[in-house]
This record gives sequence, C-alpha cells and structure tokens, in this order.
Amino acid sequence: MQSKYEQTKGDMKLDNTSIIHLASKNKKWINLFRLSVSLKDPVDPKILQQALNVTVKRFPSIAARIHKGAFWYYQSAVKRAPQVLPEQNVLLGYMSNQELEQCAFRVLYASKAIHVEIFHALTDGRGGELFLKTLLAEYFTRKDEAVIPLVDGILDRKETPREAELTDEYLEIADAKPQNLAKEKK
Repeated sequence: MQSKYEQTKGDMKLDNTSIIHLASKNKKWINLFRLSVSLKDPVDPKILQQALNVTVKRFPSIAARIHKGAFWYYQSAVKRAPQVLPEQNVLLGYMSNQELEQCAFRVLYASKAIHVEIFHALTDGRGGELFLKTLLAEYFTRKDEAVIPLVDGILDRKETPREAELTDEYLEIADAKPQNLAKEKK
C-alpha cells in the first residue's frame, strides 16, 4: 500500500474494478455518472470556478486524470481544476481517452443547476456525492458568505485527505470473513 505522501505526489494505481470500467468503455458505454443539484437562484460561473479550484485540492483521487503505464492504469491528481463548462444539452457526453488523460471528471452548469460528471473508475456514487456536497458548500460560502457546517458529507476544503480516502481497502474489507467476525464478538 502506498503512503498518503506517495499517492498525493504521484500516481495511484487503479484497482481491478476501475480497470473493468476502462476496458468496457466505448462510444456507446461511457462509464460516466452524473450528480446534479437544482438551485433556486442562477449559477454564477465565476464563483463556481473559484469553488472548484479550492475543492479539487481536497479530492486528489476524484480530481484526477487517468493514464496507462507500462502494465497498469494509474490516476494522478490534476495540477489545476478544469474549467467549469456550460451544459450543452448532452447528458453524459462521451469522454475520449485523451480527455481522460487530461481530467476524468467535469463540472457543468445550467441557468439554475450544477452537474458533476465523473468517470466511474475514479469513485462510486458516494464519493461523487461527497465531492458535490463539498463543492456546493464552497460555492455558497463564496457566493452568499454562508456558514455551512461540516456535517452530512461536507468535508473541510482546506483539510488534507485522510489516508483511508487515498487507499484501496477492498482486499482488506473483502478478507474480513463473516465467520472470523463472529468469533471476535464472543
């Protein structure tokens, strides 16, 4: 397992599940998912960009690019946030391999909506939800000077990611066999 320092400064090896998403990607099956929020007021793209610039630093495993090494796929944290884009009336538009190598997620906005589209190899829906909630907290803090508590999946944008957020613990969790857990309880 790589240390947090090694992972945030360099490449993070994708797990087997993530590689399946890359292997099955084609023009008809893109392996992106979208999370959206509707707002009562119009979106300010400049403030949304500022919020994204801060939020990506908190999520190096989501704000990432995907590239192929000699034998494995890797993800690396993006050096800077991608540009927020106006929605183009295309739900989950295709993301080419070249685009994945630049940044494997995008933030879109409509007049009163914000969307995050994430390549599924980076995270699942829960990770995407945490990212979107944290992005929204930063957006409303900047736009309305709102004081938003760090609860219900809103993370501190200035905090360094915890080790567990940057490591693939699937094998450790999968190896926790139910019979072993039952013995420990006795």
